Formats: sequence, C-alpha cells, structure tokens
Amino acid sequence: MQELKYIFANIYAPNKVRDQYTYFNELQGSLNGTISSAVQKVVIGGDFNVNFDSGLDCLGGSPAQIDSVKVLEEFCLDMDLVDI
Repeated sequence: MQELKYIFANIYAPNKVRDQYTYFNELQGSLNGTISSAVQKVVIGGDFNVNFDSGLDCLGGSPAQIDSVKVLEEFCLDMDLVDI
C-alpha cells in the first residue's frame, strides 16, 4: 500500500473567538492523528474567520486582530503551515 503524501483539508472555522480556540485545537489534534509520516504535507483551505495581517487581509472599517489568531499562529508553526 502506498503512503499518502498530501493531506488536503477544507475548513470553515466558527465566527466566535471562544469557539475558534476549541476548533483550532481540535483541528490540530485531528491532523496529528492523521499524519503518519514526516514526509506527508498538509494543505488547508477554507475560511478561518480571522486575519493574520489587517493591512493585507482587510479593506475599510476598523479591523482588529482577535486573540484566537495567536492560537492559529501556533497551530501553523506546529504544523509547518504557511499563509499564502
């Protein structure tokens, strides 16, 4: 049996900050349980309902970075993910 090299996930994160904490932690746990080798790569798309950089990701209004971004940034570091 050939090993999977890529894992693709499409997500839609909750809007509420408190729910995002739980969601991102559970997502990381699910992916860690799925990845069986260091050579596997993860590609995640979808709507995270947060913005990493207000200058790049927002237009108009008064955008603010919410606290759950810190959890998502740690998740990205742990999973070696890059925001494109």
